[in-house]
Amino acid sequence: MSELGVSDAEISKMNQSQKEKRYSENFYNYVSSYVGSLVKGVSVVKIAEGEVGSSDYEVSVCIKYSPEQQSEAANLRNLGATQEIINSKTVNNLRNLSSEKLVSKLGAQFFRDENGNRFVLGFGQSSVQKSETRQSNYINIGRRKSRLQAVENIKNLLAEDLVGKEISETAEKISEFQDGEQSLYTEDNFSELIRSKRSSVMMNTMNLKDWTGTHPISGAMLVGTVVILTENNNINLNQNNTNSNTNKTEKSEVLINDDLDGEDF
Repeated sequence: MSELGVSDAEISKMNQSQKEKRYSENFYNYVSSYVGSLVKGVSVVKIAEGEVGSSDYEVSVCIKYSPEQQSEAANLRNLGATQEIINSKTVNNLRNLSSEKLVSKLGAQFFRDENGNRFVLGFGQSSVQKSETRQSNYINIGRRKSRLQAVENIKNLLAEDLVGKEISETAEKISEFQDGEQSLYTEDNFSELIRSKRSSVMMNTMNLKDWTGTHPISGAMLVGTVVILTENNNINLNQNNTNSNTNKTEKSEVLINDDLDGEDF
């Protein structure tokens, strides 16, 4: 093969497996660790979204965590809204918010009424397919999806648990052949897996508001739901829910949710 222009080094590599080994040393190390972390009490504070150029779109989410919030989230019984909170001025103001204020509001968050009582709201929304037939059916399906999302967000705020797994693998192989040549192979891998652990919480919620709107950037039709965590299911409202708001929002380059009355940071 040397006559064909193949160097001696290349020939040596091709014959590597045929060489008689003087000795071979192998080393393999595998380390795996599991960690569990309660992240309940983490609430969404601010959401911003918009075009960033090159036909790309980004969404930024600001969240808040504190030991105090985690402790309070664990005390589910004290977070359910009472009749007094449901009929408070703060809750009534939230119930009357326009779709423009709610279109960029997602997740779950702690609030405080004018008397200092804390309560929890969950926000959910779903896009709706525009159709010339059975449009009402698509809207009803979207409302059910948005309500489930809002309730799920409250559940995550109160009881979400994350499980993490870290894996470290190191492999080394050293071989020496009769002609004195040595071969060394090394590999080092590290991986980290994080997943949300399924959990269930017995809790009572009620719809505070259903809304309909248009996304100011994409133009998609949206339906949304705001739910409030309650202490029981026998709550009578002094004021009925506002009818769905169908006003369209104006387009903007960046959409950032406004601070709402009663938000407790």
